[in-house]
Amino acid sequence: GNEIPGNPSEDGEQPKKDIPGYRFVETKKLPNGDVEHVYEKVKTSFKDKDGNEIPNYPTEDGEQPKKDIPGYRFVETKKLPNGDTVHVYEKIIPSVKPEPAKPSKPAPAKPAKELPNTGTEDHSSLAALGLLGVLSGFGLVARKKKED
Repeated sequence: GNEIPGNPSEDGEQPKKDIPGYRFVETKKLPNGDVEHVYEKVKTSFKDKDGNEIPNYPTEDGEQPKKDIPGYRFVETKKLPNGDTVHVYEKIIPSVKPEPAKPSKPAPAKPAKELPNTGTEDHSSLAALGLLGVLSGFGLVARKKKED
């Protein structure tokens, strides 16, 4: 395997170390007598509550902090027994807000265009009273002239 940067080989049989970003896998005794500690990188993944990887947020090497992911709400961080980190998110379901009904402005009442009614209404009683008044007036005038 490859040496882990910042952790050079040491003389003698050394115990395994805790190396940030790596997990210990095994210790091997090589044929030449050297001791080799085998590590692998820990990983951080971003998953939904069902354990599915969140699209466009692949698993990353090392221990990574949680992220703000559009459309998701962070729930928790789980540290797995193997040293991996899983940030768990919940998909945000946009609540369908009923849009308030816009107050409709009542259309101004347009008066129906109507022509004036001429001669369609019954004015005969009024005409009769007027005629009676005129005739009475003539009658009085005629009587006065006869008396003179």
